[in-house]
Amino acid sequence: MSDIDRFIALNRFGFGGDLNTVRGDPKKWLRSQLDINNVKNPYLNKVPNTDEAYRMTFVALKRNKNDTKQKRQEKRRAGMRKIRGQLENDIYARTMSAATSPTPYIERLVQFWSNHFTISTTTKGLAGMVGSFEKDAIRPYILGNFGDMLMAVTKHPAMLRYLDNVSSIGPNSKQGARRGKGLNENLAREILELHSLGVNGGYSQEDIIEFAKVLTGWGENKNLNDENAKAFLFSDAVHEPGPKKILNKIYNENGMKEGEQVLRDLVKHPATAKFIATKLARHFVSDDPSDAVVNRLMKVFIRSNGNLLHLSNELIFINEIWREPLNKFKTPNDYIISVARILSQSNETLPKKRLMAVYKMLNQMPFSALSPAGWDDDSRKWVSSDGLRKRIDVNAEIANIIRKTVEPADLMNGLLGDTASANTQFIVLKAGSKTDAIALLLSSPEFQRR
Repeated sequence: MSDIDRFIALNRFGFGGDLNTVRGDPKKWLRSQLDINNVKNPYLNKVPNTDEAYRMTFVALKRNKNDTKQKRQEKRRAGMRKIRGQLENDIYARTMSAATSPTPYIERLVQFWSNHFTISTTTKGLAGMVGSFEKDAIRPYILGNFGDMLMAVTKHPAMLRYLDNVSSIGPNSKQGARRGKGLNENLAREILELHSLGVNGGYSQEDIIEFAKVLTGWGENKNLNDENAKAFLFSDAVHEPGPKKILNKIYNENGMKEGEQVLRDLVKHPATAKFIATKLARHFVSDDPSDAVVNRLMKVFIRSNGNLLHLSNELIFINEIWREPLNKFKTPNDYIISVARILSQSNETLPKKRLMAVYKMLNQMPFSALSPAGWDDDSRKWVSSDGLRKRIDVNAEIANIIRKTVEPADLMNGLLGDTASANTQFIVLKAGSKTDAIALLLSSPEFQRR
């Protein structure tokens, strides 16, 4: 076992930290984490479930027609404060989960799949639900079946609202014929383009339209008077009747089950296997993964019918991952969590408000991607002189917090081990003060890459 292997296990499959936490063979250490039943995460207790978050959001924003204009404005401001507070709590819980977890591979998988199935607070009414989306539609399925995750994501009210399916009405449905409203294609298009087949997956515009018809009726439950009501609701009254043809297959009228069958069929499509394999390879191996790596993962996906445990296990044994310890530049999100892990090892943490400010300063606030494609996973897109300067400022702040409890040489050895270059060792050990030494260590190429 080498320091380089331990560094890769911690940074490529996790978010960094003390090399001594990797006990024994790094590959066995990673495999030991792949049991969702053993994951204990107290921070998630503060994240509401989907139905609680949905109800909280719409009760907070609910308008009473009998209120005066001033009263409505006061209630709305109070509701928005509550929602913003919940969003901050959800982001803090997510960060601290990754910063303190003894199963960092699990946390990286959660964030990978959450980004694959992006929802964003850029859409009105979602800020209070993004944490519940990741908690209920992503986490339970990361070591299960891709099809089950795809199903849970598509039925989540946050996704249905984010991609406008709540306003999609079958033109020939009971309500469509009466109200003169029509289809919204956004959810159908993004499931095909971003969630399953990929942009070159062989579907047509007509497939998108037909899939949008299938998905009519998949919406949200606005019966807030029923405290036991589930957030997801299928409405037959807005569902487009009749058979639909998608990717040369006819789906006969079958209500909500039509959409469920289409999703199951998409999982079996070879284009989905290739698309998912490519994204996993780009995230875990390199920005430009080889065809050999992609094909290897693709075969596992097809053979296992989208078993994510098998895929996650296969990643551990891809030789290319272990050859280059500094293959990818850390995104701002990865960098912030790496810093948070260092703080947690010193029993320190950034206050919640300060953490939010750092995310905002580095332009990667969780759950706020600007498009359904999510954050770019090509790490070269994150390298900029302004971004590096801002990280240096944060490094100085972190160094000032932990300088009394750590020695720079010990910290360097714990974080980098043999991956530390001679130049980095010289700069850190010859720094004018402990604070400068720690800040320079956190600014080193080795710490900024994974």
